[in-house]
Amino acid sequence: MKRILRFYGPYLRMSALAVVSILGVLVTTAGSSGDAGGPLDRVEERPAEPAAASPSKLVMNTESRISLTRADAEQIVLDFDRQTGNYFAAVRWGDGVRSLHLSTNLGLTWQETASASAVSGYGDIDISVVGGWAYMGYLIGETSQWVILTRHDASTGAIDWEFGTGGSLIVADAGSSMVTDLALDSNQDTDDSEIYLALTQGDGTLRFFFDSAADGTTFAELSPIPAVTNADGGLDMHYNAYENIFVSYFGTDQRAHLLRAYPWSEVLSLLDCGGVEPTTAISAYRNNVMLLCQKPRTYGYEVYASRSYDAGATWSFGSLETVDSPDDPDYWSLDVTARGGQGFAVVYASDDGSLVNPVYLKHKPGYEMGFWEPREVINSHDADLLRPTNITWMPPDYYGIAYIDGSSRTAYFLLYDYSLFSDGFESGNTSAWSASVP
Repeated sequence: MKRILRFYGPYLRMSALAVVSILGVLVTTAGSSGDAGGPLDRVEERPAEPAAASPSKLVMNTESRISLTRADAEQIVLDFDRQTGNYFAAVRWGDGVRSLHLSTNLGLTWQETASASAVSGYGDIDISVVGGWAYMGYLIGETSQWVILTRHDASTGAIDWEFGTGGSLIVADAGSSMVTDLALDSNQDTDDSEIYLALTQGDGTLRFFFDSAADGTTFAELSPIPAVTNADGGLDMHYNAYENIFVSYFGTDQRAHLLRAYPWSEVLSLLDCGGVEPTTAISAYRNNVMLLCQKPRTYGYEVYASRSYDAGATWSFGSLETVDSPDDPDYWSLDVTARGGQGFAVVYASDDGSLVNPVYLKHKPGYEMGFWEPREVINSHDADLLRPTNITWMPPDYYGIAYIDGSSRTAYFLLYDYSLFSDGFESGNTSAWSASVP
C-alpha cells in the first residue's frame, strides 16, 4: 500500500479454519524464482483543523493541499472507504507529527481529523480502510520496538478512543530487534472483513499478522515458513482481491523478493533491482501482478517492471523508462497500482533538468500484454525525488495520487480521471475505437 525511502505480541497458533478465513480459497500452484532477464509514547490526538478552502473545480486532474497549515512532509499514504466514498491520507511530518486527513468531496478539500506528536518523531506509517474503520499504523522513532495502530471512523475520521488502551493498540513487539518497516492492507475490495499487517525487523525477520475487521484488537501471527531472515527494507504488501496476499521487500542479498500467501511461497527473487535506497512496490488484481523497482544502469536508474498473469507462476520483465545515455534523467519515487480491475498504473518522479521535477503517470488499460498509454506529467509543483509518491485506484474511474513538493515539502493530492482518456488513440491501440458513426 505504500513506499518509504529512508534518508537520514506473542505468537498465536491458529486452527486450519482460521487460516482459511484469512484468505478464502487458497492457491496451491507452485511458484518460481530466479534471476530476471529479458525485455520489457502513545500521545493524545489533537483537535481537527478547519476544512481547506475549495480550489478550482475538478477536471482531468487538479492538485489540492492535504494540509493548509503544515509543511515538511516526509511520507503520504492514501486509501478510501467504499461505503461512504471518503478519501483518507495519512501523513508523516518532519517536525515529529503524524496526522490523518479526510476528504468527502473527491479530494478537492481535506480536513485534518486527528494528529499526534512524539519527541522522537515517527518512522514508517501506513493506512488501510476496512469494515467501516480507517486503521493507521506507525512506528515511534525511525525504528521502534512496537508497531502501534489507531483506528478511526470511516465516516468522520474521528479516533476510536475505545480501541486498545486509550485509543491505540500495540500489535507487534520486536523486542531488541526493533521494527524497521511496516505495511498495512485489507480485503476491503472483496469481503471487507480482514486487516493485514506485515513488518520487517532489524535482524532481517519478516513477520505477518491478521485480524477480523469486526474486532481489530486480537491480531494473530502467521509469519512465513520457512522464516524470512534477510529483509533489508523496501517493504510493501497488496491483497489481490481474489485469493492471495503479496509481500515484497529488498534483501541483504541485494535482490528484490516477492512472497505469496497462503501457504507462503517465494515467487520471485530479482537481481535487477537496486538504487541509492532500494525499495519495492507491489500491486495485484486477481492473478495479474506487478512488482516495480529502480534498476541501476551505467548512466542512472530506470523504472523496472516485473509482471505476472498467473499469480506469480511465470513472469515477464522490462523497463518502463530507460536510461541509455548520460543525458537521460534518473527515475525515482516509484509506485504502482493494479487495484480495481482497471489495469496497471505507475507513478514516478524524474530529475530531467526542468525547473519543476515532473511526476509522471503511466497507465495501461487492462492487464493483457500490449499498449501502455503515453506517460503524462501530472504535477505543477516541484517533486521531491527523495520522498515517496503514492498511487491507488479510487472508484469508479479515478487514480488518487500523492506527492511531496521538493521546496516547501507541502503534501499534494491529485485525482486523475482515466476514463477521459482510455480509447487508446495516442498509443495506437484501436481495440476500443468504434466502427460506427454517431
